[in-house]
Order: sequence, then C-alpha cells, then structure tokens
Amino acid sequence: MTLRNTALCAALWLASAPFLHAASFDLAPLTPPAGGPSDGALTAGRDAQMAAVALRDRALLPDATPLAGPPGQAHALQALGAAAAGQTDMAEALLSEADPFLPETAIARALIARNAGDLAGAEAAIGDALRIAPRHAYAANVMGSIALARGDAERAADAFSAAVAAAPEGATYWNNLAVSELALGQMSDAQRAINAAIALAPRNCVYRMTEARIADAARDSARAAKALDICLAAEPGNVEAARQSVIQARDGGDLDRATMLLDRHGAAIADRAILATDIALRQADIAGARAMLEGDSAASQGRAALMAAVTVAEGGDIAGAIAALDADSTTARTLQAALAVASGAEPLATDLPSVDALYSGLATGDAGRLAQAGPAFGIDLSGLGTAPEPQTARDLALPLWLWLAGYADLADEGLAIIADNGDDAFAAFAAFAAARDAGRPVSHQREWLREAARRDPGFAAPALALAESHLAEGALAEALPWLEQAAAIRPDATLLLRTGLVAETLGDDKTAERHYRKAAESAPDNHATLNQLAWFLAERGQRLDEARSLADRAADLAPGNAAILDTLGWIDWQEGHKTASLERLRQADTLRQGRDPDIRLRLATVLAADGQEDAASDLLTALARDVPAFRPDAIAALRAEIAGR
Repeated sequence: MTLRNTALCAALWLASAPFLHAASFDLAPLTPPAGGPSDGALTAGRDAQMAAVALRDRALLPDATPLAGPPGQAHALQALGAAAAGQTDMAEALLSEADPFLPETAIARALIARNAGDLAGAEAAIGDALRIAPRHAYAANVMGSIALARGDAERAADAFSAAVAAAPEGATYWNNLAVSELALGQMSDAQRAINAAIALAPRNCVYRMTEARIADAARDSARAAKALDICLAAEPGNVEAARQSVIQARDGGDLDRATMLLDRHGAAIADRAILATDIALRQADIAGARAMLEGDSAASQGRAALMAAVTVAEGGDIAGAIAALDADSTTARTLQAALAVASGAEPLATDLPSVDALYSGLATGDAGRLAQAGPAFGIDLSGLGTAPEPQTARDLALPLWLWLAGYADLADEGLAIIADNGDDAFAAFAAFAAARDAGRPVSHQREWLREAARRDPGFAAPALALAESHLAEGALAEALPWLEQAAAIRPDATLLLRTGLVAETLGDDKTAERHYRKAAESAPDNHATLNQLAWFLAERGQRLDEARSLADRAADLAPGNAAILDTLGWIDWQEGHKTASLERLRQADTLRQGRDPDIRLRLATVLAADGQEDAASDLLTALARDVPAFRPDAIAALRAEIAGR
C-alpha cells in the first residue's frame, strides 16, 4: 500500500527509518599519504583498503597501535578517525598537534563542523582540503555529505562522482553516489552506482539497504525484499535493517510477510507494538488492532493516533479520540478537519496544503479548491468540473481521512459505497484511489476510472490514471489513447511530451511529431520542449534547418545543457561538420561525466568516421563494460565497421 500523505503518516509514527545516518557517509576509504606499509602496525602509510577497514571499525584512534611516520601526520589521521567516529572532543585534542598543512587535518575540521551543524564552516574546511589535494577521494566524499546535509543532491552527486573517479575501489563512495542519484530521481544512475558498491562488498548491510530503497522507488518490491534478506542474513542483529524490512513489506502491501518479519525480528524493534497495530489496521482487523492497543499500556502519541484510526473505523467517539491527542499534532488537526466536514461545519486549517484543499473544497463545494488536493492523490486533479453534493461531501470526509492515513483497506468499502450511490466524478476517483492503495485488481480500479471519466468528460485525471495503469504493464498501445485524451483536455507541455514519447516508441511518428509541436507551442520558452522536437527531426535526418533553429533557441535558454549539445552535435555530424560535431559531443559527454550511453555511442560513431578508431573502440569497450544491456547490436555493428576499415 502507498502512504498517500507523508506528513500525516509521520504523525501516526509510521514513517520508515532515517535514510542514512550522517556518519555512514564517513566510513569510506581514506587515501593515505605516500609511504610503504609497515610490519603490521597501523601506520600512516597503510594502503587505502586497510585504512577503509580502520575507519569502518572506528579503530583509527589514539589508543590504537602507535603510528609510524611524523607525529603531525599521525595525529592528523587519528583526528580524522575520531571525527569520523563522532568523537569530537578527542578529535579536537588531536588536531592541536596535527600538521595543519595536511588535507586530513582540514577534513577532520570539516567533519567536526558538519557534525555540529555548522555547514558553512564545514564547507570552508573541506574546500581547504581539496585545495591542498584536489583528487583526495575522501575529501570529495565529505564534500558530498555536506552538500546532502544542505539538501543539494545535485552538488552531492558531483562530489561523490569525483570520489569514485579518484578511488573506484571505494564501495562507500559508490553507495553515497547512489543515495544522491536516488534523491535526484536518476534511477538508472542510482542503480549503476549501488551495483558497483555491491560488487565490491556483496554482504554489506548499508549497501543492501540502499539497494532496497532504490528498488522501492522503482516499485520493485521483490528486489527490495531480496536485498534486505541478504542484509539480514549477513547481519541478523541489524535492527535498522529489520525495521526497514517490516516497513518495506508493509508499504508494498505484503502484510503477511510484514507480520512474519515482525515476529522474527521484532524483539529488538522499539516500536514493535505500533507497527503490529498498524499492520492489523491495514488488514482491516479492527478488533485485533483494538486488542493490541488495549494490551499496550504505554501512553504515547503513536498509540493515541492509532486508537483514533480504530475509533474512526468503528464509528465511535471521534471527539474523545481527538482529545487524547496532542492538540497541535498533525493527526489531531487533520481528524478535526474531517470531523468538521462530516458534521457539516467549516474545517479547521491543518497546515498541510493538499489536505486543507481537500476538506475546504468538500465543505464549500468548490471544485477548483478540491482540485488543489491533487498532491494527496499523486496526480494533477485540475479540470475537475464539479464538487460533490453536500451530503456526499459529508459522507466522504472520514473515509478519506482513513485513506490519507494509509488505511486504504478500511476506507475502500466505504468510499466505494458512497461513489456507487451517486453520479459524482470526484467520489468515483476517490474510490479508485482507495482501491489502488488497497491492492484491488487492476480491472476493478479501471472500472472506477472509466466511471469518473464518464461522469466528468473534462476531468483529465481519470484518463491520465488509466494511461498510467497501462504503462505500468508495458502496454503502450493501450496507454496512448488515454494519454491523447488527457493531453487534449489539459495540453500542458509535460503531458504533451510524454504522449509524444509513447507515440514515438510505438513507431507512430505522425502522432509523436504532432504532440512535440504542440508542446513547443505551449511552452516556447522551455528548452526541453524545443530540444525534444529538434532531436526528433535530427534523429530522422529531416528538416535539419528547422532542427538547428530549434536547438539554437534551446541553447540560448539553457547554455551548457548536455542534451542540447548532443542534439547540435548530431546535427553537425549529419551536415558534415565533423570538427564541430566532435567538440559538442565531447562537451556533452564531459557534462554527463560519461554516464549517458546514447551520447557515448554517438561520440564513438563520429570518432570512428573521423579516423580515430582507437578512441572509438575504447569508448565502445567502456560502454559494453558499464552498461552491458545497452544496444549491443548497435555496438557490435560499429565495431564491425571499424574492423573493416
């Protein structure tokens, strides 16, 4: 099941564990100063692999075996180990005797500042380290952790990329790169990075947990479960992994597995009773949930929130349940809003924009306001023509609260009955949302969507959701008509581009070009729409003058954009401008840090045509190694062409 409103679910104490503790970013290979290994003592010249073990085991501390080498160098390394282990007082004491000109000294200062929340100071210190040693992998890694702490995932990815380039044997660097790519939504890059980490350390639990989160983001519950199983087999006592396994199974809708995992590992999980009660509620076992809550005498807001959900499901004393909650809690505010609407009153503000829009729209009969609740449903609801009638709105209020809180099984039947007894499009769409999150058959979900589309022909969301359901099955031909319908109702650039991409994939170039042109017309200042149409024409060798004009306009809007440089480079190639083509394709490849296989293949093609066969062959070898599934026929054909020259 999907938790539709993360803030509300967090208030119910049901959120998953923190993504990664800051310290885990620091347990990575430390590139040591030059020097030979000793006879077994932990020395300043130890190789990167041994330094990684030392840091991971938090053994690089003053009471370890005495370090060989200059004292200032030894103290710098010891200070860094202490800072990475979170032992600030010890690190600061060691820094007083450390060589101030070593990068490790600056890195230790950066870690101390970062761990204290002084991100500006941390950034300044790590900048000093990188000025001393620009290719210091561990310094780049710490820079990435600081960027993530600032919420700058793009800069973090750049820093972690620099770390893996400097020390590709550093599994933790690859893991951290995967984390940042996942934060950016770059799923294929995140997967490639975590694959590299796991290849270096197959049984590392942190890496397997990252793999599971990537799989969850890709909605691949089976792969996520397998990764967590490997983690727990390697570290049976890893409480964080055990809890993540329970939550992964729960949120993936496999409640039997969640229960089994909780029974197996739950003794060490602090909020075991809360998780067990939550699972019972998701199974619509209201009596079981109540029994567990009554058997748990420990008072907590988590328990009170779950009791509120039980009370709503039973139709009990909701006002009393609210009184047991912290009045300022999200659970209390959202439930008060739902109860007010159910009673025919104006809802109180919840400070959650999509929830406020939902309940104020229901209370006032304002379809435009109701459409602003789209984020709660995970889809744009603009175009909704009418709001539910007052009685229908009152009936919807409490079942929708249960759904928002993650209890789709409890909400599903009630919402279906309400939708079935009227002709309201929003009610039908709400019934679909609950059916989807309760794991009802796709055919059943589609019935509600078709009904919502019939009830309000100007409402794009049902058509778009129908398209999504077919796309999830890989049924592009079935999805395309619904995408076209949604795009006709709501012709925004993103939807038009998506429709064009599906049509192009199906080989329907006429439909694809029509939608690409509409996208460019609807957003003439959007570089992506201009470049997409330019690329469509350039790839087919059609109307290259128009393609260049479009790409030039896109380049003016987004200078230095790799995708646009790729388009212009390919136009140059088709027009016979090899030098210009190579320059632009190389720029594009550099900007993407060699991580875009399409750009690399085009660059190899132009290099081969320019007589640079060795360089082209090297690129093809790297492509086949890094992305084995990428266009093997095209790579083989280009290899054969090079060999035949």
